[in-house]
Amino acid sequence: MLLVNELALLNGKLIDLELGCGEGYVLEGPNGSGKSLLLRTLAGLYSANWKRFEFKGKRQEEYSPEEY
Repeated sequence: MLLVNELALLNGKLIDLELGCGEGYVLEGPNGSGKSLLLRTLAGLYSANWKRFEFKGKRQEEYSPEEY
């Protein structure tokens, strides 16, 4: 499970996100709405500020750079 609270994107938007394991999701919206920005931020390509980030029950700071 991926859980993100108050993710501050570079475009100024705040995102809350909770995705369960084994489930499919669709990310849709008009051009320029931040879809790629969100995915790139979650992948670690952009720096981000968040109140809480957990993946598979571990907080972000518990992962080594190699795992992340």
